[in-house]
Amino acid sequence: MAEQTVVSDAAASAGQAVSQVADSARQTVSEQANSQRLRAAEGITRTAQAIRRVSGDLQAQQPAIAGLADGAAEQAERIGRYLRETDVTDIVNTTQDFARRQPLLFYGGALALGMIAARVIKTAAGRPAQPWSGQAAYSRSSRSSVALQPTGPGASELTSGIGATGSTAS
Repeated sequence: MAEQTVVSDAAASAGQAVSQVADSARQTVSEQANSQRLRAAEGITRTAQAIRRVSGDLQAQQPAIAGLADGAAEQAERIGRYLRETDVTDIVNTTQDFARRQPLLFYGGALALGMIAARVIKTAAGRPAQPWSGQAAYSRSSRSSVALQPTGPGASELTSGIGATGSTAS
């Protein structure tokens, strides 16, 4: 009986330790998420201010574009305010509810954001982002075909049978 009491006390102690570690981890994650939320709100607010300045500069020359910029700045300010005023758990719950109600729109938006993020990361890393069309592949292949022409001794004999289209004459 004494062994059973020792085992149950050890199990209770281990369970309590695991619970404390989990609580500590939850607290750390929550603090990090709130810090990131506030940092994102600040960045979005600065972006909205920059858009407002651009809108003011465009007002005289391009009033239609200035109106679009004002609308974009207003939306950015609304998002920044939402992030500042809303707790992380509320944001997660709202996102989950939206994903349940509109799954195609949610996944489409996530895909679009992922593509934009990938392009931003590539650009930030110093590599130019590839265009979304096949134009870059076409221009690379047409440039590389020039480098495949033979050079060196005997090259004139090899290229004498090549016509203007790049194929060998028969």
